[in-house]
Amino acid sequence: MRSGSGITKKSMAKAELFFASGALTNNVSSRESGQEALVPKVWRLQEAKSKFSQVVKEALEKGPQVVTRRGEEVVVIIAKEEYDRMTRSQIVLVDCFRHSPLVGVDLDLERDQSYPRDVEP
Repeated sequence: MRSGSGITKKSMAKAELFFASGALTNNVSSRESGQEALVPKVWRLQEAKSKFSQVVKEALEKGPQVVTRRGEEVVVIIAKEEYDRMTRSQIVLVDCFRHSPLVGVDLDLERDQSYPRDVEP
């Protein structure tokens, strides 16, 4: 990955997870508007570059658009609204702790100070 590209390993992992999950190809309702998700259109990179406005328009109107490079699916173009929905935190960490089954359990959080074995200098 090139530095300064704005693409992090974390965002790449999210994209790979999203694509690997089959979320793009399942005919299930994935948009909050209730529209059925269709099998995305696949664009060759050269075609996507020359028709970028159309790719963006279709991503906004019809859902994710897949771009291939040398026959391999490498990029998915989605609407920002969909991206925001996918990346927003599902649960706040504090709420997770508040609803934990361990709430109210008296936990011993003292650390054992003894050494597990003799340490030679």
